[in-house]
Amino acid sequence: MWKVLLVDDEIDIREGLTQLIDWEALGFTVAAKASNGKEALEALASQSLHLVIADISMPVMTGLELIKEMRARGLTQSVIILSAYNDFEYLKEALKYRVENYLLKPVDDDELTATLLQVKEDIRQDLAVSMQEKENLNILRSKILNRLVTRNISPSEFSNKADFLQIDLTAVSYRVILVELENVKDGFERTGEPAEHWKLFSAQNVCAEIMGGYADGIWFEDALQHLVFIAKQHVAGEPADYHAAADEIKAALKRFVKEPASVIIGPEVRGVREIHASYFEAMKLLDYKFYLGREATISERRIPSRAETIDVEIEGRIRELERFILAGDETSCLQVTHGIYDGFKEHAKIGKSLVHHATFEILMSALRLIREANGDVSQVLERPERLYEDILAHKTIDDMRGFLCGKLKAIMGYLAHLKNDRPPKVVMSVLDYMKRNYNKEISLKQAAETVFVNPGYLGKLFKKETGLSFHDYLNKIRIDKARELLLNTRHYVYQVSEMVGYKDYNYFHRTFKKWTGRAPSELK
Repeated sequence: MWKVLLVDDEIDIREGLTQLIDWEALGFTVAAKASNGKEALEALASQSLHLVIADISMPVMTGLELIKEMRARGLTQSVIILSAYNDFEYLKEALKYRVENYLLKPVDDDELTATLLQVKEDIRQDLAVSMQEKENLNILRSKILNRLVTRNISPSEFSNKADFLQIDLTAVSYRVILVELENVKDGFERTGEPAEHWKLFSAQNVCAEIMGGYADGIWFEDALQHLVFIAKQHVAGEPADYHAAADEIKAALKRFVKEPASVIIGPEVRGVREIHASYFEAMKLLDYKFYLGREATISERRIPSRAETIDVEIEGRIRELERFILAGDETSCLQVTHGIYDGFKEHAKIGKSLVHHATFEILMSALRLIREANGDVSQVLERPERLYEDILAHKTIDDMRGFLCGKLKAIMGYLAHLKNDRPPKVVMSVLDYMKRNYNKEISLKQAAETVFVNPGYLGKLFKKETGLSFHDYLNKIRIDKARELLLNTRHYVYQVSEMVGYKDYNYFHRTFKKWTGRAPSELK
């Protein structure tokens, strides 16, 4: 329904217009009434209205004065003028300020109906154009802001385009907040297709409404379908309570958009040129969601802090553990682990949070080795997304050490399995590549590129697993296919030669006889 404001100093006229036609049947509703132009301006300021029907002559503020003031304020509502006099000068003056029609009193219902129908169509078209323009502007703004946070735009280019796109980043400091919709993320990873735009649009509106109560800033959508908020702090001092805002956002998205979400709070930075640093750090923090769980609020504050006095020692021991894990040396790995925990026991001043963090870091390091070997973390952790919760569930340092040692043993066993199983998988992938491309000019180097290994290593591995060199096995595949074609089709021998990948007929003839003991023509 399009909302109408009736403005006339005579109450009988206002009520008469209300009853004159069936407004709802035409798609309108009389939402407000005023007795003069001043009251009309107050109504326009307090609610969303689409059409103003105003008398030309009223006390306090006339209809013409009302229209002039509306346009001066940038109000674009459609206007229909009413007058008891057919005055051309009034009409000429009114037309300067874009009015839809000039109707004489008493108003003819047919003329008013025809005008309203035309106004409705004009409003609809104007709204469609306005929405498209706004959508195009939002797309352009998102693209430029994406380039800003990924450091793909020069300061001068951003400054020029920000002015044009009405992007105001004037502030003392900045902070990037990421909102990741869990279902959108899962869907994108599963299908590779972006989410329906309406879902992200609805979620952004909810986020903007909540965050508006905490901080000023700009929302946009990044290339990975995260909702991104660049928070602006205008005065130095305590920042907004972004953790409270994150909790509100998650609850509202789950309730109103039916979307569970995680919120990642990047660090504070100074200067527009440093906004990308907050964004990149937020993206790094996002990795912790795998361990901290879905619907998490992640920030530097929520990641357990470490005691700097023994940071170097812990980091060094973790690197040592990595070497033993990769070498498959379980005894040394467990000795180092016990040594770390014995050290914790000797330093009673070390709080539980440091022990929790060290356990977490050791497991994250070991799990990274699985990912680097193209393994599946879920093979060693029943609930990977709740790793940190599982660590906290152990109430004593000895229980935690036992938990860690058990996981490290499982990780080492799984890595050994991957290592033993990898050569056959590599060779099987190469064999599949050869069977699909035997009729083309392919080489060992090309095959090695498909499995991301060195050609020399692949050549030795291939010979070890198949008993044949890459070149001989390719000839075997081609000759087997050629024999099949010669026996079951009417193709000439020279045609079969080309069909199986041999450009030189004489070489094909010699190779065929070498592998089968017969000339190709003998099979025809």
